[in-house]
Amino acid sequence: PVIFSPSLPVALPIYLGDLLFRGYPIALLAQHCDYLETCHLLLYGELPNRAQQKDFLVKIRNVHSFFTIYANIDGFVPRLTERGEVERVDVSKFPANAGGELDRWILSTLHSLIARVQENMDAYEPTQAVRDTEDFVDRQLSNWYVRLSRRRFWKGEYGPDKISAYQTLYECLETVVRLMAPVSPFFCDAVFRQLNEVTNRWPETSVHHVVFPAVKEEYLDSSLEERMQLAQDVCSLVLSLRKKEAIKVRKPLQKILIPVLHSGMME
Repeated sequence: PVIFSPSLPVALPIYLGDLLFRGYPIALLAQHCDYLETCHLLLYGELPNRAQQKDFLVKIRNVHSFFTIYANIDGFVPRLTERGEVERVDVSKFPANAGGELDRWILSTLHSLIARVQENMDAYEPTQAVRDTEDFVDRQLSNWYVRLSRRRFWKGEYGPDKISAYQTLYECLETVVRLMAPVSPFFCDAVFRQLNEVTNRWPETSVHHVVFPAVKEEYLDSSLEERMQLAQDVCSLVLSLRKKEAIKVRKPLQKILIPVLHSGMME
């Protein structure tokens, strides 16, 4: 079963003699509050409810749930190298429509994120690090990679393409919770423990005892990221035009004309 730490209730019990901060017992805040919840309390004077947490934590929970359901069905366990890293399937041998380029893109985007988060953390800017990670989980991982890869998880054949999709999604999930562990310690530790119980990749029992993710230059592909960003921009523009003209998403369009602004767009 998927295990998550319980959400902090909005109403906390208050006893005589408790030291309070904005109406909340300090002892319970220190015991249960994540950084994200603390920031919300400082800014708005109250703890966030479930609706206010949905942009980040619920997105991770949904992606994790999606991965867990299909990984359990297929009996998938990530294969590890002798160095304890998740083994990469040679996606370069796949045809273009088999998902290899999609895997290379999300891993490149993931390691670009690691670089930005490390830079912001070193500059004592955790808020920007959280925003970058939220954007990655929402726009790149959940709304793009998982949506475009669904058929790879659904199909019956347990071949290299399906294994590559599992390996890649596992790597993204584990890396994200390691990145966000300093600012969301309880939630990220619960997700990490659930993943690590299956793989035993890390001898440490807590996400707070493992090393912080490091950028791997061999995964970075700025050209691929730019091409994928262009595809995302086109899809967003077409969707906005559909809404403007009241054309349903499932109704196919006869053609779309896209202006070529430079030679790089032709690749």
